[in-house]
Amino acid sequence: MIALKYAALYSSCADVVCLDGFSIGKQKKMSEDDLVRLEEQLRTHPVLSRAVEFVGTPDELESLLDWVQTKATDNPNERSEVGLSRGFVEGSDGLLRFHHSIDQFMAMSRAVEDQELPSLDTYDAVRCPVLLVAAEKGIYKRDEVENVLRLYPILQVEWFDCGHGIQAERPDELAKLIFDFAERLDPPT
Repeated sequence: MIALKYAALYSSCADVVCLDGFSIGKQKKMSEDDLVRLEEQLRTHPVLSRAVEFVGTPDELESLLDWVQTKATDNPNERSEVGLSRGFVEGSDGLLRFHHSIDQFMAMSRAVEDQELPSLDTYDAVRCPVLLVAAEKGIYKRDEVENVLRLYPILQVEWFDCGHGIQAERPDELAKLIFDFAERLDPPT
């Protein structure tokens, strides 16, 4: 969404790739009650809360990832061992931790809610090629995206059969898609 807003403001933008985060209409902001419910869900979720609170060695992480595979629900983001493992970073003490805490995630969520998100009219101001990358099990429904494509045929969309964390679940395919998209563009003059 940030890239889309940038392209709308700066006509010199060469191209934009929106990764399962773009406008299909007026974005509904989350209320404080919604944010409180989201935080409660994160803190009590049996898989996510255990992953976010994890601190340990690589072997202990491997045990956690094995456990996730047996406990994960239908959420493809939870089932992606590779995607989940990329969320851990090594601290100065040599132990692995999830890259951000629930408190940090909620702070980011609140910051997003304070921003004016792109709406459909943002596409009117964009003068460069735009590739929308959508996840079949992600944020958007296919028919909603198809409605936007009918209004703005200059947009391109590619669907991935995965959850919202496309870059974690399908990194190689996503990188190829982005490189192929960039190679088709006219070189800057």
